[in-house]
Amino acid sequence: FYEQLEHVVPTPKIPEWEQIAMKVQQYAEVASLQQETVPEVLAALDREVNLILEKRRWMLEQK
Repeated sequence: FYEQLEHVVPTPKIPEWEQIAMKVQQYAEVASLQQETVPEVLAALDREVNLILEKRRWMLEQK
């Protein structure tokens, strides 16, 4: 247990993290059920996360 704790990394401190974590769970299930290939699942997850973060990126560019 102690060895595992040495490798713990905190989650990103952004408001969208909960949404992203839910998407990761959804796509992990799709991959585990072999409904799509892993590269397809990762590409779809990447697109979804980019959509979630699009507004944040835009707001940061406006500063």
